[in-house]
Amino acid sequence: MPIRSDFRPRPRKVEGGNILTTQMRDYQASMINNLTASWTGNYKTPAQTIFTELQKLVSRSRDQVQNNDYAKFFTTLLKTNVVGPNGFDFQSKAADESMSGMVKDLAAMGSINRAFKGWSRMLSADRFGRLTFCEMQRLFIAAVATDGEVLVRIHRGSKWNAYSFALEFIDPMYLDVMHNDQLSGGNIIEMGIEYNADDVPVAYHITKFPKGQLNSLASGYRMTGNRERVPATDILHCFLQEKVGQPRGIPWLATPLLRMNMQTGFEEAALTNARAGAGKMGFFENSSDLDKIFDKDKQTGEIIDQADPGTWHELPPGVTAKEYDPTYPNNEFGAFTKAILRGIAAGLGVAYHTLANDLEGVNYSSGRLGSQNERDAWMTLQAWMKDNFLYPVYEAWLDEQLVRGTVRVGGGKLRASDREKYLEAEFQGRRWAGVDPKKEEDANQIAFNMRTKSLSQIIRERAQDPDQVWQEIAEDEAKLEALGIKVQPVAPSGGSSDEEESDDESSSSDADENENQ
Repeated sequence: MPIRSDFRPRPRKVEGGNILTTQMRDYQASMINNLTASWTGNYKTPAQTIFTELQKLVSRSRDQVQNNDYAKFFTTLLKTNVVGPNGFDFQSKAADESMSGMVKDLAAMGSINRAFKGWSRMLSADRFGRLTFCEMQRLFIAAVATDGEVLVRIHRGSKWNAYSFALEFIDPMYLDVMHNDQLSGGNIIEMGIEYNADDVPVAYHITKFPKGQLNSLASGYRMTGNRERVPATDILHCFLQEKVGQPRGIPWLATPLLRMNMQTGFEEAALTNARAGAGKMGFFENSSDLDKIFDKDKQTGEIIDQADPGTWHELPPGVTAKEYDPTYPNNEFGAFTKAILRGIAAGLGVAYHTLANDLEGVNYSSGRLGSQNERDAWMTLQAWMKDNFLYPVYEAWLDEQLVRGTVRVGGGKLRASDREKYLEAEFQGRRWAGVDPKKEEDANQIAFNMRTKSLSQIIRERAQDPDQVWQEIAEDEAKLEALGIKVQPVAPSGGSSDEEESDDESSSSDADENENQ
């Protein structure tokens, strides 16, 4: 039921006839008193917050990644765990529908796989010929964590490579947050992005800096008039949207940035103090005024403002050195540093012992729990990265190949009419070995025997494609059979198979017969 416009809190009578007109709060967090007076809320929309704070957040985030070991290590963790050493494995899943179900088009799958992996090489994937598609994936996840967003421009045309398709990463700061305008056709530009009447992005206005202006850029020069309008169909604007109506990305380091800066300053102060304490030195004090009496210009001593280890200095007459023996950092340094790093790790979404490289006090149970939570977060980011970067790139690449006819299947080309079939593909992210692989393998065996987990699922959890695994097994077995090599399957650990038991019984009976003979 909506609240009336003339609504007023009802007065409440208390003992003595006095009336309290103060409205009682339903939520203690909304109370304003001496404890909460400094607690101010944010009444701005996400767009307003980004407009006023994005440039400063990105600048400070880049500074921390450049100079803070833990911030740098966080981007390394992302590249290692989200992307991995070999990147996402691509597999086409093109299939035709039949009476018995979906039948895989092996010829089309093989052609698409070879073509896409061929394009993924350095000289094809990157417009400048510097990065492979795997290296682009690592750059993508590190950049989006640092800057909060990534701009990828798609270049089409035969001048780029044999596939007429190349990618270019653009610094998101070239999408000027201060560029806002009302266009004559009805479109509006907000923070460098042009929207139509339906609030759909139709173009990105990228600031262009001519060659030869590096000196001007280094001194803070900004060119706001020279911009290129790039259609939205040629731009992938990727960011992790966490708020309704959020038009631009926020650096993932935004929350722990203050702690990171304080932690760096704290360590620097402690290190300076420790060096001062380690720099032992001594003084010669001249207590006589004879030098002043006979030679006023003769001043042999000097005021010391820096401690040099292993040195002795003569002080000026009348100056007495007082002992300065700094004892900090003390035993509280480690505990305080851990407390700061725990907050930083929580803000970044990783386990403390991983970010701090601190395995002290980590046992099997806590390590397994922390690793599992972490890996769930990595897989969540993998799914986001596939939906926002990998699949859109593949779809745009496939459309260009269908137009150009560059992918050959047998004696023909991929048919544009079968586009939906060719779109079926899988990018498999990396997976991790278990904390105790033997226990997990035994658990998989039990789950498979109980029919609660399929063999395909077990293989996918290893970041492998079931079809590819089975194809390789078939090829290996055919080759071994052709060579006359027999390989006996290995029974699961902890028990023996029925065949092994029968073999043992037969071998023991053979041995008994030999003894009787």
